[in-house]
Amino acid sequence: MILALLLAALPIAVDTDIPGGNGIVQSVDERKGVVHIAPDCRETGGEWFWWSFRVRNAERRNLKFVFPRPSHPGKMCVGSLGPSVSVDGGRSWKWLNEEGREDADSFCYSFSRGMNDVRFAFAPPYTRKDWPFETERLTHSREGRDVPVTRFGNGLRWRIFLTARHHACESTASYVLEGLVAALREDPWVNENARVDAIPFMDVDGVERGEQGKGRLPHDHNRDYVQFIYPETRALKELVSAADARSNLVLIDLHDPLAGTAVFCRIIQYIAEHLLQTLRICGKQRQFLVRAVIIKC
Repeated sequence: MILALLLAALPIAVDTDIPGGNGIVQSVDERKGVVHIAPDCRETGGEWFWWSFRVRNAERRNLKFVFPRPSHPGKMCVGSLGPSVSVDGGRSWKWLNEEGREDADSFCYSFSRGMNDVRFAFAPPYTRKDWPFETERLTHSREGRDVPVTRFGNGLRWRIFLTARHHACESTASYVLEGLVAALREDPWVNENARVDAIPFMDVDGVERGEQGKGRLPHDHNRDYVQFIYPETRALKELVSAADARSNLVLIDLHDPLAGTAVFCRIIQYIAEHLLQTLRICGKQRQFLVRAVIIKC
């Protein structure tokens, strides 16, 4: 009882001091129950969608979160499933509006008793701590972080490179890559005929810092295969260049799909099944390039 009274006396706190956190808190009107917040597009050109923040001291309150209306309707800050919400410190996430709706520039949330740490994000965040597979260090990032790579398979026929998060804000791509790696690792044919390197975070600094990454100045990681100003892209180029000349090359780069459990499962199943089918029938092709760009719907 005393704790509840103390929490009620504390001001509502909104912050981004969480893994992948992003947002600029513009105002908190406790009387009206309205929080104005905007995506932080630091080091980025243009408007982009990623935001992720934590709310504390809002137990038994009804709050409305309002974002600036973007100049282009395709860049609304709240997608058709609403925000992604975590009530257990970021360990699990679910969509606020699983039935779907129109994109919007705001959402409302009712904080129940005991909800003193609720996290919201444009989509379920995915940072290095979430990657479940064993990794080696591909290289160091600009800020000194390890860039992880997961390796499996002992075959020579196919050399496969799987990447995600050239754009740090596209968190759902990492979920798809996790599912794809899980499926391929369990396939005996892949392990016998292929060697696979999976790099889940091409812009690892941007992922951990909660940056947009897309449109990063002077150019982002996805546009860095000419100048190679980022250690990650340079390391990937060297890795691909060092592939055995007898192997057929496959490169798949995942970008931001529509997030949602059923959609994830269909995407993973589709990519895994069609990738395996293609590998098995394309043995005579020396150079086989696949670019899987899955856009946010």
